[in-house]
Amino acid sequence: MHMKKQEYAEDDGRVIADMSLLDNKPARKTDERATKAPGVEMSKAELRSVTLHAVLAGLVIAGIFLAAVALFILFCTNIWFR
Repeated sequence: MHMKKQEYAEDDGRVIADMSLLDNKPARKTDERATKAPGVEMSKAELRSVTLHAVLAGLVIAGIFLAAVALFILFCTNIWFR
């Protein structure tokens, strides 16, 4: 069942947004090679090490922010609001 393309009086034929990608075609099956990220395979020990270092880096950054907040609170209570 094909729908007839509706004509508008004010249509000048210019394309505002290309809708050709919205056809009712079934989605293609993805190839298994296309879904895997390219890169080097890591062993469990390497993966554990990378995860540990990433968590430690996040904790260091969180510690820096907490120290900055603590110093700001000390500054406010002891110097600014006296």
